[in-house]
Amino acid sequence: DEYGIAKANIERGLRPPLTGSFNNYFSECMGCPIRSEIWAVVAAGMPDTAAYYAMIDGIVDHAGESVYSEIFFAVLESVAFEESDILALIRKALAYVPESSEMRQAVEETVAAWQAHVPLAELRETLVKKYDRGNFTHCVLNIAFTIAGVLYSEGDFLKSIIYSVNLGYDTDCTGATAGAIIGILDGGDAVIR
Repeated sequence: DEYGIAKANIERGLRPPLTGSFNNYFSECMGCPIRSEIWAVVAAGMPDTAAYYAMIDGIVDHAGESVYSEIFFAVLESVAFEESDILALIRKALAYVPESSEMRQAVEETVAAWQAHVPLAELRETLVKKYDRGNFTHCVLNIAFTIAGVLYSEGDFLKSIIYSVNLGYDTDCTGATAGAIIGILDGGDAVIR
């Protein structure tokens, strides 16, 4: 998918960001958001640095919403090493994403639904109707599902993974990132409970 297209673009002589955007149907998929943990750990507590490296990494094989998504998760996870309020983390990370971003809108809708105690199944239906793009790896819906899993699990490591995975679509990515967020917040004890 996006990796093969980026490789072909590199072989054509293109350089980032064109390697991630040129002729790339998969440019807004989950391949780069799943790499966010790398930059969060490398730049723990340094969100500007995490965002920079996420952007540099993302544009190699992705564009637009995927790059915004990698930045969002890298910042959220970087700050999670120093702060534990999940809503504050989400707000701080969204500040790195353009207001016009569809991913940002999906995350904001997810947070609002959780705060309004909308049942998770109802939220899923709403998000799918609005953000499904016909490719299960498209990032916007998957980022919202990840955040839903984290919020609706009330900070429980295993539940965050289960909820994210049960929402469907790119489940290896959503479950992994939900677990990473809770794992960073709660440390190793959360993982072995």
